[in-house]
Amino acid sequence: MGKSGCRMSRRVIVILVTCLAGGRAVAEDTVLVDTHTVIRTISGNPIGINFNYLRDDNHNRPAGSPSIQSVMKQMNVQWVRYPGGEKSDWHFFSTPPYQKADPKVLTYNKSRYYKSVNNQDVLDFDEYILYLREFAGRAYVVVPYESYERSNKTKEEFIEHAVAWVRYANIRKNYAVKYWEIGNENWGRKTGSASEIAHVAKEFSQAMKSVDSSIKVGCSGIAREWCKTLLEIAGEDIDFVAVSNYWGWEKSFEYYRGAENVLLDEEARNAAQAIKESPHSDRIKVIVSEFGSITWTPDTWPDLNNLGHAIVSFDLAGQLLCNNSVEYAMLWGTRYMHGAVEKNWYALDNHNEILPAGQPLAIWGRFLKSKMVKASGPKRSRCFASFDPRTKALTVFIINKDTESRKVSIEVRATSHFRTADVYQFTGTGEADMEPTWSQVANVKTSDNVMKGVELPGTSITVLDMREN
Repeated sequence: MGKSGCRMSRRVIVILVTCLAGGRAVAEDTVLVDTHTVIRTISGNPIGINFNYLRDDNHNRPAGSPSIQSVMKQMNVQWVRYPGGEKSDWHFFSTPPYQKADPKVLTYNKSRYYKSVNNQDVLDFDEYILYLREFAGRAYVVVPYESYERSNKTKEEFIEHAVAWVRYANIRKNYAVKYWEIGNENWGRKTGSASEIAHVAKEFSQAMKSVDSSIKVGCSGIAREWCKTLLEIAGEDIDFVAVSNYWGWEKSFEYYRGAENVLLDEEARNAAQAIKESPHSDRIKVIVSEFGSITWTPDTWPDLNNLGHAIVSFDLAGQLLCNNSVEYAMLWGTRYMHGAVEKNWYALDNHNEILPAGQPLAIWGRFLKSKMVKASGPKRSRCFASFDPRTKALTVFIINKDTESRKVSIEVRATSHFRTADVYQFTGTGEADMEPTWSQVANVKTSDNVMKGVELPGTSITVLDMREN
């Protein structure tokens, strides 16, 4: 794991698997898992990440650093959004006649992205596809769109570029890029009203699909009413609604700790409800193009790359995995612009080592199975479970939000008989710890699908990977 923030623990954490003291049973909280109650069936790993094309080229890393492809493979990442976030709206993959991938940063009124290119080897579109192929990644591309006032580019110029990009990717190069998002967070920065953006999306989609009718085209939305307007106008022409699902606005980890069953995927739910109320509910899905525990309110909860933010992101990813309306979701992000890895929008450090913000992706990627099944636990906890009926493997994920360690019993309802469990923990000195540890702490035996005395450190994630043999 990453030596910058998620070092492997050398210490021993004792996991008790019996709770008899002086001949008397000690009362414990119980985690219940029911493999018969399937919440969602999953194909592959729908949780991915945002790349930063301005900084993610391997040539920008110090000598001896692992490649970003190898790290993505290690994390079992499949979906990768490119070029990533707001910078997408200031990026042209090439210039006319669009014969090669030669990225250009729009300079009008947005000098910070232009300046960031200096002394950096930019990851162009062809390189992005090459990287994906090295870890069986899936492409998700954002074509730029901005208002003329902010970009000095007309809508027609943006559409011409989008059409050329589809033609280059899928006709000229046969890359078979399926998913295309029109602009990044079009509801922000006065890009346009919901109605205006919906008409723009309609034009973009029709033009892009005239080149390749097999592609899926989507547009971003925010809140239920915005998405409703988007669907009323452009619903026949788009295939998904993209949302940014962050949690933490004017909140804190203390709020999260004390709130029971807090919903973190509210933006995804709002978009899903708008889709459900539209005539297109049988076809259109939600894609969470960005997600994470980012507050933007440093006085309430500083956006630091620590255990608390990582736990909330892990919980959010779990809720998105259980949401049948969400097709894919991508963490924000590999890294941002200025190299401040102490901020929690950095999943990787400057050496491509996994930081706390990236650890939720690594954990889900390693243990995710084909069925999300029902799991419940005591107060101040959040539980998830993932089951593979074919291999008879089950993974239970337990977030202990409490500051104190505690013991729980785990009871599994299944036709399988689980005999062993590898136990892993992501923990530290508290939610503010910027160097939490991830390690395997035990291998234990189970009895009649019951484990007793499983110790959960305070403010931690415990993972139990259970098998029949």
